[in-house]
Amino acid sequence: MAESTKLTIGERLRAYRKAAALSQEDLAAMVKLSPESLSNIERGRQVPSLDTIRRLALALSRNPLDLVPELNHEPALEPGRAELEADAAASLRALSLTELRTVAAMLSGLARGR
Repeated sequence: MAESTKLTIGERLRAYRKAAALSQEDLAAMVKLSPESLSNIERGRQVPSLDTIRRLALALSRNPLDLVPELNHEPALEPGRAELEADAAASLRALSLTELRTVAAMLSGLARGR
């Protein structure tokens, strides 16, 4: 697997784990991995097996393809983008419905302005 793919898997995994408010130790226990292995995957030093990707995705309530963009025919994310998206999603969950509608309208305007 290409080095950029490993980093993308790790970046996405870390972002989804943080968005789920899970520590590395908690997620590792849920999927029967050592915390060291999970840390290595997140840092791109270890490539997870397909079964491990499946178990991680299940524990994070994600589709396994979310962790491996190349299999989903999505371009790789810019470094740091997955973490920013996860942080934004966490912030959005804290908003009231009225505030969320306002933010959605603002984002729609930004996207149209491209």
